[in-house]
Amino acid sequence: MVNTFRCILFFVAVQMIEEFAFARLPKESDLAALTELESATFDVKRDGTFTLDYEIRIHILSEAGREAHAVKNISFNSRASKFELVSAVTINDGIELKVDPSNIEIKEIGDAKAFDTTKETIISFPSVRVGSRIAFHYRLRFFEIPVENFFSTGLNIELQNIDVLKRKIRSVRPLFVSNHDEMGLLNVLSKKEGDYFLVEISNREKMRLGVVQEDNAFVQNSRLPYVIVSTKSEWSEFASEIIATQEKLLREPLPPLMKAIRDAAIVESPARRMAVVAGRLAQEFRYFGDWRRRNGGHIPRTLKEIEQTGYGDCKDLSLAVVAIARSMGLSADIAWIWRSDIFPDESFYRLPNDFGFNHAVARVEDGSVVWIDATNPVSIPGQNFSDIGQRPALVLKSSGAVLDHTPTLKSADSVTKIDLSVDMWAAMKEKEQVLYSFVGKLFQHGRAATRAEWALLSVPREQFQHETARWLARNERLESYDLQTPMEASRVVRDLTFSAKFTIADLGLQTTAGVGFPLLRSDTIDLLLVESRDRFSDIWLGAPALFEEEYRLQNASVIGNVKVGCDLKNEWVQMSRSVDSKKQSVIIKSRYEIMRSVIPNAAIRSKDFAVFQKQLRRCFNRSAVILSLHPAPTRKSN
Repeated sequence: MVNTFRCILFFVAVQMIEEFAFARLPKESDLAALTELESATFDVKRDGTFTLDYEIRIHILSEAGREAHAVKNISFNSRASKFELVSAVTINDGIELKVDPSNIEIKEIGDAKAFDTTKETIISFPSVRVGSRIAFHYRLRFFEIPVENFFSTGLNIELQNIDVLKRKIRSVRPLFVSNHDEMGLLNVLSKKEGDYFLVEISNREKMRLGVVQEDNAFVQNSRLPYVIVSTKSEWSEFASEIIATQEKLLREPLPPLMKAIRDAAIVESPARRMAVVAGRLAQEFRYFGDWRRRNGGHIPRTLKEIEQTGYGDCKDLSLAVVAIARSMGLSADIAWIWRSDIFPDESFYRLPNDFGFNHAVARVEDGSVVWIDATNPVSIPGQNFSDIGQRPALVLKSSGAVLDHTPTLKSADSVTKIDLSVDMWAAMKEKEQVLYSFVGKLFQHGRAATRAEWALLSVPREQFQHETARWLARNERLESYDLQTPMEASRVVRDLTFSAKFTIADLGLQTTAGVGFPLLRSDTIDLLLVESRDRFSDIWLGAPALFEEEYRLQNASVIGNVKVGCDLKNEWVQMSRSVDSKKQSVIIKSRYEIMRSVIPNAAIRSKDFAVFQKQLRRCFNRSAVILSLHPAPTRKSN
């Protein structure tokens, strides 16, 4: 489904400038190329079909810009639209050089019998050098659209440097507008001229919104300007023709293989039932996510065709889930969603649109509401993968479309625990090299276990054991390992516990005070320690998760009394580390919990966050525990 929507690019980064600041907006000397003009005009008919006129002029400012823009590729569906290249020129010193027809290629990249007839126009501009300008103008007439009698488009300010930006929508149907512009960059005018409704959008000033000298740049989409234009004001009126077609497909009898999946799942507990369905579908049907079908790719194939071919895209597999669930007497519907690890902003869905979704899943009521994405190779009972969690979802009910939400992601649903012991005295007895032999366990729950569960299905067992041992060994020099894994692979994610033994060469640090055991810090700490001075970006920490690690260093004690323990907490993260000596052992515990994915810029620039960073830097800086080693105690004979 992802290739069939006119998608908004949700996630971009921009930057502010202040005098003597590290973080800044780009100067002209920073730019590889500059878009001097970008203009798009939509002429919308009553049935929702439309014509798009698009023009752009780009100034080449460096060799990198020349490399990036001297050849342009424009893809279109020739079965559903007609492409016309109006003009294409290189401009050098005010003189236009037209692109010769021999430097314009239109080639087919899709099979018209099974797929949309996707074609690509390739324009190779002549005599492009630093200082040149390239300009082209094309027209696309869309005579088949994804949602009948409907039109929507969107404009958002993405990572770009542009002088003049224009959008014009002209429609015989009424146009509804949602404007979100806290930065005040856009002019939006809505009016009626005769029988036509008009929306005109333009920028108020030149925009320089690149990222210069700012690490891990990320901006929440809610902070950036965007405009949505739609011919409908309510979701309940949306996609009724698609819903009717889906309901017709769902009334067809289940094919034999889907019946067998239903029969295997129906005996399971409600907590596992739909996860078993999703897992069996992943086992029996190959996910093919590039199935570009008619009707803009929104209509699934029939259940019979899905079973005969043995594969399906997200709509096909969601249809199968819903059909199986309904045959078990459950309430189930197909839902559209934006699939991405970074969740979209709620306000993108204030008006009906067909570009705010790139994926289909199933919403099933089985005691509680569960969201089933059968395109994944494994499934998690009662949980969502992070790429569909915590976001709006359009449920295509027979009574009409309803905007719903998938559950909030929780750290308790993604847990990793490592528990290892090592005899430090035994390690140091070797004269040729120091060998540390670790014994312990790795435990993973929920989302944290999905990668291992899939690896157990998809790669040789020896390869999985080796890679897991290397990870446990911190990618140090691995001398030997023995990792006990489950004997049987599973499509339904389980709580996984691996018993592990492995030996590392030369892990410890040699210091003037004795042997040192390094305390490695989480990648999350590096994110939290980004330069916050004059920063415009937010911080993206990833999906909520919990990671715990415990090392028991046997036959050793700590030298010195400098504290390296720490316990820090705010509303986004909780981090702790402790170092304790007990009898002849040193116990090192670390805990990292991400509770919320995004730290907003306002919080990053606050005094409280500066204090937090100072504490974090002091507590979790690169450090080591200096050890005094003791011989293992001997047992007294009776």
